[in-house]
Amino acid sequence: MKCFPSILYFIIVSCSCAKLPSSFTKCDRNQSNFQECIPKAVTNALGQLDKPFKEIGLPNMEPLEVPSLTIGAGSGAVRFQQNYKNLKVRGFTQTTCRKFE
Repeated sequence: MKCFPSILYFIIVSCSCAKLPSSFTKCDRNQSNFQECIPKAVTNALGQLDKPFKEIGLPNMEPLEVPSLTIGAGSGAVRFQQNYKNLKVRGFTQTTCRKFE
């Protein structure tokens, strides 16, 4: 499964001002192996989000609870608006990141 940009953005923004938990893998942007380290670190971090990290403001993402979601009508085969309430999305903690740009 590919990394979801929105999930990664959420994690990066949520953690940018906080000290990451010691269990998270950390990568040094100035090291030559950064491009190999960061996908492993993201996979490691996502795998740990089956419990909340209150000290840095990360919620439990297994299952991810979404109170409501609206997807607008498309112009292709799906030409109707989709409205969802009280969603529970599972599987984020099993995501594997192979490439990070």
